[in-house]
Amino acid sequence: MKKFNTLFAPAILLASLHSFVFSMDDKSNEYFPIAKGSSWTYKNFEKNFIWTIEVVGIRTINQKEYVIFKRNFENNIYSDSSFYRIDASGKVFINYFERDYLLIDFNSDKGTKWQSYGAFKAEVLNTGEVVLAPAGNFINCIEVSFEMSVTDGTERVCKYGPRVGLVEYKTADGLSKLISAKVEGVSYPITSHFITSKDIEKF
Repeated sequence: MKKFNTLFAPAILLASLHSFVFSMDDKSNEYFPIAKGSSWTYKNFEKNFIWTIEVVGIRTINQKEYVIFKRNFENNIYSDSSFYRIDASGKVFINYFERDYLLIDFNSDKGTKWQSYGAFKAEVLNTGEVVLAPAGNFINCIEVSFEMSVTDGTERVCKYGPRVGLVEYKTADGLSKLISAKVEGVSYPITSHFITSKDIEKF
């Protein structure tokens, strides 16, 4: 069985799920337009495997409500779930062993650093990034790194695109890119051309 990293695309608790009110300037909503039923499919181009994420519901933990993200690797060789919420200020939190940790604040400037969950230290590496992926070309992406602070320097780099979420994910397992998604009723790639295996091989 392959060994996989456990960090993946964070989710937020949207007003469409519960009656939270967010500022129009809150980038977390833009970079996490996530509602129940949304799904994303990725391909790891270095190790040649497919994995998916789906928003499957809500769970209450310690009197706080979290969106449940279920991740699955092809042929069901591995799956897991993680729990995320967004507070009134727009910060995205992850529940990790029954505790809240700041995952990402998308309103942060480039170079902002913080202690995230477990031993991970996070940093906004860049803003205004362009990501080319089978699911589309995404501009104004935000790049965030998560690096282990007490072990061997293991790093995970995530790039998030507006209105779609995680579009690129790089770890020691290789580089994954978004190949298709359905987010709040919008399907990616937004094209009449059906994506084929030959298209994916170009990336």
